[in-house]
Amino acid sequence: MSTRSGWVAVAGLGLLALALRLFGLNSPLWYDEIATVVQSLQGPLRDVVTSYPSNNDHPLYSALAKLSMMAFGETPLALRLPAAMFGAAAVPALWWLGQKVAPPREAAAAAVLLAVAYHAVWYAQNARGYTMMLFFAMICTGLLYDLMRGTARAPRLAWAGYALCLALAAYTHLTMVLVGVAHGLVVLGHHLIARRPLAAWAAPALGFGLAGLITLVLYAPMMGDLVVFFLGSDAPTAAPDPETGGADTLSYGVLAALYELSLGFGGPVVAGSALLLLGLGFLSYARRAPAMTALFVAPVPVILAATILLERPFFPRFFFFSAGFLVLMGVRGVAVGLLWSLPKIGKPGWNRAAFGLAMLAVTLVSASALSRNYTLPKQNYPAALALLQAEQDTAPVYVVSKTAELPFNRYLNQSWPRLRTGDDFQAALAARGRIQVVYTFETYIRLGAPGLWQNLQAHCEWADEVPATVSGGEIHRLICETGGQA
Repeated sequence: MSTRSGWVAVAGLGLLALALRLFGLNSPLWYDEIATVVQSLQGPLRDVVTSYPSNNDHPLYSALAKLSMMAFGETPLALRLPAAMFGAAAVPALWWLGQKVAPPREAAAAAVLLAVAYHAVWYAQNARGYTMMLFFAMICTGLLYDLMRGTARAPRLAWAGYALCLALAAYTHLTMVLVGVAHGLVVLGHHLIARRPLAAWAAPALGFGLAGLITLVLYAPMMGDLVVFFLGSDAPTAAPDPETGGADTLSYGVLAALYELSLGFGGPVVAGSALLLLGLGFLSYARRAPAMTALFVAPVPVILAATILLERPFFPRFFFFSAGFLVLMGVRGVAVGLLWSLPKIGKPGWNRAAFGLAMLAVTLVSASALSRNYTLPKQNYPAALALLQAEQDTAPVYVVSKTAELPFNRYLNQSWPRLRTGDDFQAALAARGRIQVVYTFETYIRLGAPGLWQNLQAHCEWADEVPATVSGGEIHRLICETGGQA
């Protein structure tokens, strides 16, 4: 394709991606989205940009979501609209990035796959800043790659664009600061290997310095809250979070990532094949474009190292910014695998056709998972509320963990007491005789409150489960009675 026809085709693909992300956008909110509404968006816009209530807040996303809700009303659709827009914009951004390092057909195939991929649509319908991180990561990487190769048409303007892009990424989520650190390490290694003269170091130093300065300016209105949150008496510590019981550690995060990967590729066997193709693509990129490969890969070990050293929570979604890079490497894996497996028939047209058919198959497998995304909400607290209220007169409701307390009490305006320990449960059961208990994210209860979990197992009977697409997000309703299981 020519550049002009390519952009026209990718613009059409971006519109398709937007349609897929707008469909079903008004479905019920899940816990993190509800926490964003309750903790960050209920006040005026001035409060949104000057406060940092917790690390659940993604400042730039919160500001855009507040503007969207002011314009279109306080609905899930308005809350998620910025995520959907940036998720759709990531498709042409990936094509633009792929053109720099891959044949046109691979760049186009990667854009098609991202447009219809289950995980890409899922995150684009999530009122969080992850699709913004994805978009900014690809733009930053493409600009920096041109600067490292010396192909940027206006280097000063490119460095300014990179600095602004990185600062906006960091303002979306502080994790992206580590992406800037990784990029800085790659540039440092590139300059040392190439033995660049001292004068060549000035532009990168100014570019990264400008990114840091813009980031500080953006965070300045909420700097007081940031200092209190990270350094105050209630700051996060290295001790396991009692709310999760350690279910946000690296090992659990890896298992959750593998589970989510299998959902997007129709099962563990296909997901394992995708990992194999990803490995082939990585080896090919490392051999043919080592600088770009370093920019793709370096942020992941840097973030992992920081997570381990600081003993911070680990969630797979923190790495969604690298989805575009993974798609490019997976597509390259398909191309490399076909070159190894197809006979040397000497007809390039046949190889191109085989690549097209293979990518069509991969795309259809990934797109087939979208039905699950559209038919099931991420979580469905309103449906659970209806079930609980139906028996509330004969069995009072008690919530377990903040993942039930905040949505039901602070978002859905209930006033249900919370059970924290086994003793709390025994006291409530003795006083009422028959109660309903509602919880979600079962692993958090089992690990964070084992005594309470044992009592639930001993005295309660499962009544209902409201399904979810969030890993572990099913909402459970139990009926508990004195004298054993109901």
